Amino acid sequence: MWLEKLLYFAILLGALVLVHELGHFIVAKLCRVQVLKFSVGFGPELVGLQLGETRYAISAFPLGGFVRLAGEDASVETVGGPPSPPLDPARLLTARPRWQRAAIFLAGPLANLMLTPLLFWAMAYGRNEITPPVVETVLPGSPAEQARLRAGDRIVSVDGRPVATFDEVARIVGRSTAPAVGLEIVRDGERRPVEVALELFEQTDELQRRVRRSRMGVLSFRRLPLLAVPSPAAPAHEAGLRSFDQVVAVDGAPVERFEDLELLLRRGADRELSLTVERRMVVAEGALRVALPTIETVRLGAARPIPLPTFDSGVVFHTGIEPEQVATSVIDGTRAAAQRLLQARDPALRGVQFAGTCVERVVAGSPAADLGIASGDCLLALDGQPLHWLSATTALSGGDPRAVHVAVVERADTLITIAFRLQQRAERAPLRRGFKRLLFGAEPADGFGPGGSEVVYRGLGAAAIEGVKLTATWTVTTLVGIWLLANCELPFESVGGPIMMFDLAARSAESGWRHFLFIMAVISINLAILNLLPVPVLDGGHLLFLLIETLRRHPVSLRAREIATLVGLSLLLILMVAVMRNDIARYWDQWFN
Repeated sequence: MWLEKLLYFAILLGALVLVHELGHFIVAKLCRVQVLKFSVGFGPELVGLQLGETRYAISAFPLGGFVRLAGEDASVETVGGPPSPPLDPARLLTARPRWQRAAIFLAGPLANLMLTPLLFWAMAYGRNEITPPVVETVLPGSPAEQARLRAGDRIVSVDGRPVATFDEVARIVGRSTAPAVGLEIVRDGERRPVEVALELFEQTDELQRRVRRSRMGVLSFRRLPLLAVPSPAAPAHEAGLRSFDQVVAVDGAPVERFEDLELLLRRGADRELSLTVERRMVVAEGALRVALPTIETVRLGAARPIPLPTFDSGVVFHTGIEPEQVATSVIDGTRAAAQRLLQARDPALRGVQFAGTCVERVVAGSPAADLGIASGDCLLALDGQPLHWLSATTALSGGDPRAVHVAVVERADTLITIAFRLQQRAERAPLRRGFKRLLFGAEPADGFGPGGSEVVYRGLGAAAIEGVKLTATWTVTTLVGIWLLANCELPFESVGGPIMMFDLAARSAESGWRHFLFIMAVISINLAILNLLPVPVLDGGHLLFLLIETLRRHPVSLRAREIATLVGLSLLLILMVAVMRNDIARYWDQWFN
């Protein structure tokens, strides 16, 4: 297994280093500069071959490579091996015009940037599985619901722009600054125009920044018919249904979405229904949690009114919060929002709800655990607003850790009011180290499933266009990330080194060759941009010396270049130690737990 992972890592990094150094090598040859050594890797030479004036080698440390040119001062590597051929004064690097020297130093990063669209092209070419622009779920109370969009609608254009995937719909809508968008949809084989208003919201982007986006309230995944049955007085509870049961069929009719279940329950509100239910029985807890599915049949009686739960007296305060820190208006507003949500429930559903607001797991040591929140409790309202099934998973993921929140929790026939602060915890996932999240600790059930998928074929031209688009997108993303790191807006702990690259190579290869090519392309962009930074011993440092030489009209002194090279090497060594420390901290728990 480890040998296989090492092979993936060697292919990933070795290919990128080889392309980078080939860029320098080819342009140096074109400019008639004498190339003394071409090495993939640093340090002691493992394998070497002398061909003409150049020695080709694979060295011990594969975290880079180099091309040693005749006349290159303050070199970072000795040639080693057999004696080098005599130097030709006319072919020294310093004898070439500045524009040729600049071309040689630029060639490595440019080779990586030229490789990237080819990798993305290979990834995009041929048969690709996509998420079609089909509405699978409409959010309650959203602009899409008000515009009467429904599950199954296929979006064919947004503001006149044709769309082929759901990601394209989300991207166009998310970046829109207009108050509404015009859609063209296909419903029941008929095309029709629909205008949908947009609402603003905040989300975390790929660089972990809080950004404002627009949305209309449609999703590409579906709600599963996973139940929450909090009220013991409901017909559903009396029939034997319990929270986290999943309905498979109603009177023999298959059920795939919660919306299907709602429709069938409403149609049969005045009679008894037969529900086929999948129930997962937990047979082992602790380090290993095993849940075995069982299929049961439940006879659900006709609809009848269900008494509303009543408020428990007082407010349960989280540790460190005094009653005077919580405004009475917030408490009253949150309770009123919860009552509105309860009163809006449809009696025809017999006490059945979607499990998206129902707590399945509680994180140990979290505010939810300290407040006594338990599996089966349902969140109804937060800070004066009702919590719908999607907002329950996102409403408590941002904000000020010092802020006091008020929520209403439904437990059996009782409503409990709680006041709490979120807990700030460091993100422990390997690829997200350095980020902190705000935690409540009551995790709802995962009641969502994938929507439909389609296979499309991209020809050479379409794949090439996609490759260029992805190259531009990820180049901008990388530049923004470096800028945020320089401004300390992105934690340095998020930066990874060779161990993270090793892990990425193995994970992506296990996910398929398209994922592997994607990771290779993104790292190729990073390699190109990082090499252009104005740090001595990097290509950007050489270009900086050329710029100074052009402005001063004479070369930088050898002594100055030697000192700058020493400083550059020291900086790179410090950076390498720092990223290795990040890697060890990132994977420590994974290795030793």
